[in-house]
Amino acid sequence: MNTGEIKKYNLIVTFLIVTVLISSSIPADATKERTQEATMNDQCYGFLINVTDNQLYGLQTNITRLLNTLLHFNVSIYWITHDITLSAQGLDEASTVADHSFKKGCFIIAFGNDTLMNTKITEQVYQKWLVSRVGTYKIMQPLENFSAYHLLEPRIACYNGTSVDSFFFPYQLAYAGFDHVDIITSKQLISNLTVDNYDVFIWGGQFGTYFETLSDILSSTGLQVRKTIRNYIKTGGNYIGACYGGWRAASGYHRPLGFPLDLGYSSLLSLLPIQLDLLDYNVYRALPGAGPVNLTIKNLDHPLTFGLPENISNIYYFGGPMFLNKRGTQPETETIAVLSDVDMNWWEFDFMMNFAPWWNNKILSNETKYRIANQWINDSIGSAMWVTGMFGKGKVIAFGLHPEYCFAFDGEEDRSSPPRVMFNSMWYATGEGPFATVLDIPVTFSNLTVDAGGPYTTAVDQLIQFNGSVLTGTSPYNWLWEFELSDYFNYYSYPYNNTREEQNPWFGYSQRGKYQVTLVVTDASGNIGYDITTVRVN
Repeated sequence: MNTGEIKKYNLIVTFLIVTVLISSSIPADATKERTQEATMNDQCYGFLINVTDNQLYGLQTNITRLLNTLLHFNVSIYWITHDITLSAQGLDEASTVADHSFKKGCFIIAFGNDTLMNTKITEQVYQKWLVSRVGTYKIMQPLENFSAYHLLEPRIACYNGTSVDSFFFPYQLAYAGFDHVDIITSKQLISNLTVDNYDVFIWGGQFGTYFETLSDILSSTGLQVRKTIRNYIKTGGNYIGACYGGWRAASGYHRPLGFPLDLGYSSLLSLLPIQLDLLDYNVYRALPGAGPVNLTIKNLDHPLTFGLPENISNIYYFGGPMFLNKRGTQPETETIAVLSDVDMNWWEFDFMMNFAPWWNNKILSNETKYRIANQWINDSIGSAMWVTGMFGKGKVIAFGLHPEYCFAFDGEEDRSSPPRVMFNSMWYATGEGPFATVLDIPVTFSNLTVDAGGPYTTAVDQLIQFNGSVLTGTSPYNWLWEFELSDYFNYYSYPYNNTREEQNPWFGYSQRGKYQVTLVVTDASGNIGYDITTVRVN
């Protein structure tokens, strides 16, 4: 991680490397006793990250952090599209090699021919496993022709045009390790939104008045924005729209008969060419108010739903659309999830009700108004709120609500939607495939006995000496020390490399906390050994 990246994420951890003392041997009291020494060489072909529909939201984010870290180094990662059974071993030392079954949506992190890259993969996987207990397995057999998406490191553009607010998308994506996220204005969109610059374009919510919104849409800039987006997706770009962005993705506007909307405004919307016309759906403003809603997934075999439960609770709705099938002329257009319930305990009926004149009618009693509103909600149950389709060469994903409102950090699970809804949308939009893939490059584990020493305790700004040793293998060795401090907002690691056979490096810490320390050593034959310890900084 370079200095610019550190500043970008406002991380204040500073590591002071003072000196490295090289000696011909490590004193006996400098290493901790190993409880289990390697007795055989295991051929490992990569790691599998297990995905289940009951994983805590913070864990879902940590899995995505790991994937993004490795994608940044161009590691091959595959997103499995079918259930699979394979010979695997958990990372716990007590685990044994056995046949394990995994559901579709799991991730395979593959080894390659680059020894140093394999070392980096091992260090990152074991570090995240220790911090988060991510369900991780070593793959102990070659795999032939399994079907998977090949993941890429996404280049993301979040739109911030007139009356548009995409703040939560870049915030949550950056927190989950998506490093290439640009917030672009209308002018930047017209100039730079091409498949050469971005893999996915995100259009979030809208907060302006109806007059401001229509004025923006029908202006020369607004019409050019529409043209640029359509051309971008038609040529292979991908689109994710939430709330207003979902509304714009549809083909037209439709006011269902009997719905208490302003007739004049509804008719105007139907006549104006304001939709992007990416999906074969009409849309309408469906619910009176705002708050958490529940969804039922209609197709659990679609990649967008991998690792999700059939019923999703607490996705936030703030005046977005619902989708009505229009002509049925696009066979790849599909409803992913429908509205199943509204949480009345947290519902705000007054939100955005200025568009319905009857709500402010002084003649109607409050009882009558609420009866109309409740019936309106009941009539909307079963309507589509998450849809997808193709437009030209590009994938389109549209929400009538806000999947980015997923306030779950590290070990926490808040009253919000699963962040996997947002992550799956990103992987599906930008992943290549699915393809039949072969996994056949092994790495040898367990013939190196590596010791990182510790656990250690030190004070802020005090130097501490680490004791590292390797007892077997063939020199020269490549060493990788990595120190990681995690909290709600910082997730930082710092590697220290050296090719000597033994190490006693000194490091200093400027921030209190508990650091996870991973030492991974690779020998001249490409064999890998590792050890994990901790540092408590008071």
